[in-house]
Amino acid sequence: IVISSANDSFPIERLNSEGFSMTDNIARALQKIEAQKQADIKRANKIAQTSIDITRYRNERNFMSYPVFSSIYPKGGKGRRIHDVYEYNDGERQFVVTPNRSFGMPDQVDGNILRYALSKAIEVKRKYSIVPSCVEVSRYELCKALGLAVGGTQYTEINNRLNRLAGAQFVGNVFKKDEIFTGTLVSFSYPENKGHIQISFNPKLLTVVEEDSSCLAIPDEILQLKNPFQIRLIEFLRLRMGDKNEWIIGLNKLKDYCGVQKDMTLRLFKRNLVRQKIPYTLTFSKSAKLINQKVLFKKTPDPLRTTIE
Repeated sequence: IVISSANDSFPIERLNSEGFSMTDNIARALQKIEAQKQADIKRANKIAQTSIDITRYRNERNFMSYPVFSSIYPKGGKGRRIHDVYEYNDGERQFVVTPNRSFGMPDQVDGNILRYALSKAIEVKRKYSIVPSCVEVSRYELCKALGLAVGGTQYTEINNRLNRLAGAQFVGNVFKKDEIFTGTLVSFSYPENKGHIQISFNPKLLTVVEEDSSCLAIPDEILQLKNPFQIRLIEFLRLRMGDKNEWIIGLNKLKDYCGVQKDMTLRLFKRNLVRQKIPYTLTFSKSAKLINQKVLFKKTPDPLRTTIE
């Protein structure tokens, strides 16, 4: 309704029977929606603190595509923990990972804790349509999921893994090629007198995980593997091959995607590659120079068997 005078005109909003204008009603509706959203988030976070069945293990798509965690695998599975800054640049994605100076760079085995936490968060989302900002898990439950013995030594190992994960600083377009991310991926704490671990997600990671196609299913056995290079290969190939039965990539390009030492020779990389137990056959193209070689991956029915052709 507009009431006009000789000098001006101004709108007068119609009031409803309760004395509220349309603007008031919209504001009240938005407040109600926000209150319901906060209640849903609170409920999702509460559910994420309980023990729930995880139907499938999952990982965030960018973590599968790019070498966010180290794949270096020292001889015998033991060796110097890497403390050097890691840089990745493929022309589109570029990021720098600075490790915790006390605990070192997180590798793919350490990343299994994040895979577990993301899997639990997605399980909550599937049931309640909300991604919790944190998840809680008992040390016993986490040891079982990671294939570790239960006890003080393994609890210390889990704490070290968490320190590496929470201590690594990331700078670059980790999640989107036109958006710079700066910070850590997770933080963790120990709630008092519960024997549990609370793992909290960075708000940006949380935003990414809320997208429906952001987290993909991975083979369950990944979480119990102890070889970072093996984990990286299985997960990367699962993403790149999808439903295809075979896929080809340059040997040198594959090395870059795997997050191994920058100074590792292609000869050594190829030697390590053929030793990995992965569900694929490997066929190398014939070339006098390794840098020109390509490798063809074909799926095999055996989940952890590699055949060289």
